[in-house]
Amino acid sequence: MARSLLHRFSNLLKVDLVYEAQDGALTAYFSNVESSPLMQDAALRSDLRSAAEGHNRLCTLRHTDGAYYLVQSFREGWLYLGPMCNSKLDPLQQAEFYRSHGIAAQHALPLRTFTLRKIKDISVLVASMIRGTVIDEESLFAASFDEAAAEREMRQALDSKWRTEEAEREESLYRHTYQDEQRMMQAVQEGRSKDAIALSEEMDSDTGRFAAQELSHWRTLATISITLVARGAIHGGVSPANAYRLSGFFISKCVEANDCQELLYYRNSAIEELCAKVNKVRQTPNSSPYTAKCKDYIRKHFREKIYVEDIADSLGISEGYLSKLFKKETGSTIQDYVNRVRVDRASDLLIYSDMSLPAIASYVHFPTQSYFGKIFKQFKGMTPNDFRKRNKVGEVWK
Repeated sequence: MARSLLHRFSNLLKVDLVYEAQDGALTAYFSNVESSPLMQDAALRSDLRSAAEGHNRLCTLRHTDGAYYLVQSFREGWLYLGPMCNSKLDPLQQAEFYRSHGIAAQHALPLRTFTLRKIKDISVLVASMIRGTVIDEESLFAASFDEAAAEREMRQALDSKWRTEEAEREESLYRHTYQDEQRMMQAVQEGRSKDAIALSEEMDSDTGRFAAQELSHWRTLATISITLVARGAIHGGVSPANAYRLSGFFISKCVEANDCQELLYYRNSAIEELCAKVNKVRQTPNSSPYTAKCKDYIRKHFREKIYVEDIADSLGISEGYLSKLFKKETGSTIQDYVNRVRVDRASDLLIYSDMSLPAIASYVHFPTQSYFGKIFKQFKGMTPNDFRKRNKVGEVWK
């Protein structure tokens, strides 16, 4: 396989690719070699070579460090891929992982977590490219090196159960941010299903544990994700009734699911369906292009001072004509629509963040907290504080 193609594979998959020649010379097809177990630990490579010889020279297996690796043996050398961790390690476990491979703490990078399904897909893809033919995943996967892996997994579970409060606080540093959620919701709002799914999957590995049991954790994560997606679809123009009906259907499927991969399938299906609804709304000629572009402008600039004159100038029409057209086609004034968008964004912040009311009012560009409260109550029928108490996500999942 060409060197440039191996570089592309490593960057795309976000997994280290290392080639070792018969003379021991190493070639890394990625950066940050100081943090790579494959580059820094000769004993690891020796273990992988021995395992490959016992499994038809090509296999993916779980090492005693808890991670999965793919290894291919050639006449002139060996190609390694990994590590691919199947479970999220807390900071203490991650430090131990790097120490076991002789890697200094200053070179340790957050370990990316993959579902077992992704590990299998990555392994099959790379192995098939190497061999030039489709590889059966059942023949590709081998057993663990020895029973020590099972004991290590048990010890990690015990350590995780009894870890200190300090470790809990450190773990919170690896949670995804509110900005990550906003990027995903923005992708849904714009009907970009592939981007929304990719962003959701990136957040999966950066999310803290919601439950001790794996299935419960993924069920909760999928439910929260679908709720966020529904709100993004509403911002994209889907009616709340349709968005909640669809999200309710997929959440009910998640409640019934008994497999982690099935849960992610329903989560991703919810993204695809709701993005399709957004795109249909955007393409439906139920309003003039001027009104649609006016709405797009407001959704993109709601955090700024919005002047109708500026919107009209950007569309090449008069301010008076735009105002009358918007009122005729939507039933509301442009200022009412601006306030509605700002209130909707404020609602998300009240539910999904711990920002104070003054900070939220400022973020969505209301001049004062009192004016924010007045407009919010007009649209939601309650004060921002009451809305937060009734809908705060953190309270729901305790």
